[in-house]
Amino acid sequence: MPLSQSSPPPPVGGRRNVLTDIEDKTEVDDDDAHPLLSELVNGDLAAFWKLWEQHRKYLYGVCLRQMGGIHADAEDALSRAMMTAWRRLPNHAGKIHDQRSLRGWLARLTHNLCVDIHRERKRNGGPLRSLDEFTPENVEAAGGSAESPEDSLLRREMELYLRLMIARLAPNLRTPFVLRFFHDIPYGEIAAQLNLSSENVRKRIQQARAVLQDNLRQYRAGLTVPTLRFGEFECLEELLAGLFAGDELCVDEAPRARTSRPRTVRTACVVLPSGVERSFDILLDKSWAADEVGALARSRDYPEGREHQLSPASLLHESGRWEEAVGELRRLIARQPDLTEAQLRLGDILCQLGRGEEAWAVYEQALRAAKKESMRRHLRGLMEVSRGRHERAAVEFRRAALLEPRAPLHLHSLGLTHLRAGSHVEALKAFDEALKRDPDDIVALTFSHDPLMASGCSREAVRRLRRAIKLDAKNAAALTRLVKHRLTLGAVAGVEGQETRRLLHMVERAAPDAPQVRELLATYHVRRGEWEEGVRRLLTLVAERPMCPAGWRSLAHTLLQTGEYDEAADVARRAHALHPDDLDIQEAACEVFARARRPDALRHILAVLLTRRPGRWSVWTTAGLALVSSHGDDAERACSLSSHATTLRPQLADAWFEHGKVLAAAGRHREAVNALTEGWKFLTDEACDPRTLSAAVCLGESCAACGDEERARAWFETAVRRSPAQATLRSAATHFWQGRALEALGDKANAVQCYSEALAAHVLYPERQEALKRLERLTDRAPRV
Repeated sequence: MPLSQSSPPPPVGGRRNVLTDIEDKTEVDDDDAHPLLSELVNGDLAAFWKLWEQHRKYLYGVCLRQMGGIHADAEDALSRAMMTAWRRLPNHAGKIHDQRSLRGWLARLTHNLCVDIHRERKRNGGPLRSLDEFTPENVEAAGGSAESPEDSLLRREMELYLRLMIARLAPNLRTPFVLRFFHDIPYGEIAAQLNLSSENVRKRIQQARAVLQDNLRQYRAGLTVPTLRFGEFECLEELLAGLFAGDELCVDEAPRARTSRPRTVRTACVVLPSGVERSFDILLDKSWAADEVGALARSRDYPEGREHQLSPASLLHESGRWEEAVGELRRLIARQPDLTEAQLRLGDILCQLGRGEEAWAVYEQALRAAKKESMRRHLRGLMEVSRGRHERAAVEFRRAALLEPRAPLHLHSLGLTHLRAGSHVEALKAFDEALKRDPDDIVALTFSHDPLMASGCSREAVRRLRRAIKLDAKNAAALTRLVKHRLTLGAVAGVEGQETRRLLHMVERAAPDAPQVRELLATYHVRRGEWEEGVRRLLTLVAERPMCPAGWRSLAHTLLQTGEYDEAADVARRAHALHPDDLDIQEAACEVFARARRPDALRHILAVLLTRRPGRWSVWTTAGLALVSSHGDDAERACSLSSHATTLRPQLADAWFEHGKVLAAAGRHREAVNALTEGWKFLTDEACDPRTLSAAVCLGESCAACGDEERARAWFETAVRRSPAQATLRSAATHFWQGRALEALGDKANAVQCYSEALAAHVLYPERQEALKRLERLTDRAPRV
């Protein structure tokens, strides 16, 4: 998409940024520069971040002036300057003698980057055409300048502050102001409603505006800080929600209790018009689920209300007959244009079918009829989702949740939107907030599993899944996640294996047609060492349902795990051809093509992935790992790409771990130590899964490569100590990584035992291949497996 401005725009009119004025005068002691610059010359990149923090505010002021006062553009320019400085400064640090010279060097680099951005916009650069053109900077520039998270946070804070100031207005000023500006009621009607003259109403509104403008002026100038009075904190959200949603206009009254209908999760298998088969997790009010609707239909006292009207569409929706459901919902909306539930359901179906423009039109129609401000915000969020603008959507859902805090709908949408964008930390906050209000919230219990696992909280993740299944045994999404977790742990034999089989039967009953059921059964056999049976089941699936891309993806992944790399590559190509926009298929194809040494296919899939998903952190680490494992000459580019993941998600352990592994594979061990150590800060003490152990071992090996033997030994001991003590939790991968730690510590006998146990527990490729090599080296003979 061409960028619009051809030259630097003039500074924004109005007041000058007070923070920039202060920052311009900020100086740093010159003596602080020498040790950090020396450390940077010696290869310690942690010194770079300390230096950058000393100058970041000043450089942001440079960007803000160069980009004409546009905060979003200034943030983009500052991010590009940071990445460029991170790459270049270590080579120039030896020529810089003091802090003032460093500031000048950074300012010149930042100024030049801003000039480059304006030149790029003047040229109206076209789309990227080859992988060589892919850098974080290029993709960001191609994507335009969206609002930064900091600006979004400040804007939300100011809005909340303004609403609080309105709530504190005198009642005689507040009521006419709210009726006019939040409910759009004409002056004459307000006068009649309040038994006042129109002139009096206008005067009161004018006085209210003057008070609010003065409050905002002081707030922006930093002369006042928003504080809550006694008793306001506990009811602030409900208080503001009632004030602006039209429920009540007097802040002295207690907020009215709100009830909400419980929601649950179902899995629908859908045949698209193209013939491609896909499965979707859908959210339903519990009373709309097929079993409940059937029970109501058999009841003599079936209510002639909302459930009766929506029941045919609900049954069609859940059974996967979505084209028929779309027709039924359109007919229902034509009869009752104000039936919001039907509009939300129709928009959701269209959005999942990839018909975003139709979904936008449905939400727009609902928005025109919506009266409550919370629902209007929610619909605006759904409209942004239909266009793929997840950050903007999250802002609207958060506003809706503030306005209507007791309605789980807004928090569910907020959490799922963050999940789609790969923002696990923010998603977990939304789901945790929902669970504080309702500990039995099935949707929050189910979908908080993924961000909890990313945070290393596996026990809490499993506890929530079990609670969700107890509340609704037909929740296939929760059952699938729980079974996958157990299979990863190797719970496939003995009493634990029987429990896994019981859960598998529950998944089959909950979603008998879903392809993930076959995938789970195949994985169960593979984890038991019955590799041929696992592959056979998936071959049967793709033979019976050749238009199901999930089946082909599962087969490719299973072939990769069993060491059949060439066959996996051919199958992955078929899966991608059926559904080229699926993220799971794209990331699986990257791994498969890298292992199979298919450079042309790999570069093509990476180009597709980075173009279509630039906002997801995982695509950058996937690209980095794929490049560094397949092409030695692409190591520099691999590290550059994966580093962008930590910029997108700086508080996510997985982003730092994956980037650290890329750096270690590229031989840049000092940087790998810094990245892995940073990721470790975001883990909980209970984290003891194979991902955590692999990060500890990788840290130890990188420390050893840097000559820091003492620190390396500490990390290897951490890996051994973190290994779960219970035998049922010691998966094949856990044995493998513990063996690597013990081998590095010189404990040859126990390392051999761990590798042997990993092979006996059917550790999968590529770890299996590595375990065989290490065991053969340690025992001087080929192992029996």
